[in-house]
Amino acid sequence: IINGRLLGGAHIWEGKLIIQNKMDAILYRVCTDVWTDREATLFCQIVQNYIKGYE
Repeated sequence: IINGRLLGGAHIWEGKLIIQNKMDAILYRVCTDVWTDREATLFCQIVQNYIKGYE
């Protein structure tokens, strides 16, 4: 959980990142390194919805 939101299967727990799969790692990097938190939140929601459409 990053600022109260779930990022795929990647979670922040006591300051440690726990990544459950490769896509989570990619999303985490993109969503934390590239944009501000607000932009990252919006982007991650879009990406997650896109991915859900293919699951």
